Amino acid sequence: MLLGEAAKTKSATALVLFHRPEGESPVETGRIFYRLWLALAAEGLSLWPMAVLADDPETAAVLRGRFAIPQGRRLITVWRAGPAPEIAPKARLPVKDLIIKG
Repeated sequence: MLLGEAAKTKSATALVLFHRPEGESPVETGRIFYRLWLALAAEGLSLWPMAVLADDPETAAVLRGRFAIPQGRRLITVWRAGPAPEIAPKARLPVKDLIIKG
């Protein structure tokens, strides 16, 4: 459809469709959006939003039908999800080597 990262998307562990009630306050939607993102990250997942899939009305309609998003719900975004990569520790000097008392 509207994806330029087809290979990355096809290799994702999951696609997460985030939807909320129509008419919900944007502030409430945003609060829940970020809390869910942080909760999934705490479980060891990395998430990449693909908001264009929800922003394009035609594509959003296809997704609503294919994944049975109930009436009265608004598709906010689609996340590509997968295991968070291992991050190497940063090379840093110990504090005692940084603070020199004179």
